[in-house]
Amino acid sequence: MTVATPVGLLALLDALTLSITSALLVYPVVRYSSNVAHTAGFLGLATAFVLLTAAAVDVLLFGGSLRVSVLVLLASLAALVGTASFARPFLTVPIPDDEPEPAAFDGRFDGGGKQ
Repeated sequence: MTVATPVGLLALLDALTLSITSALLVYPVVRYSSNVAHTAGFLGLATAFVLLTAAAVDVLLFGGSLRVSVLVLLASLAALVGTASFARPFLTVPIPDDEPEPAAFDGRFDGGGKQ
């Protein structure tokens, strides 16, 4: 029998919290996907939470391993995809052909020192 340590209990609480958060995030997006704006963004972030949950449970059960590092890397990439999906409508890359020409400078002063 293993002894319950504060760190182990904290890891268990972390895994449970992530599991509940994942379920609360995934269920409405999947169930009511027709009513959700940016469904792809939510699914990317939900996938990141699920992968972080899997990593937390893996650490809790088996300790640190390469598998945990891969899960965290995949979670960060899923979060990147979800965030990019949210940001896509707000990001525009200017195309050189579409750039307007700068307006000619109109000075307020005639110059020459005349009064």
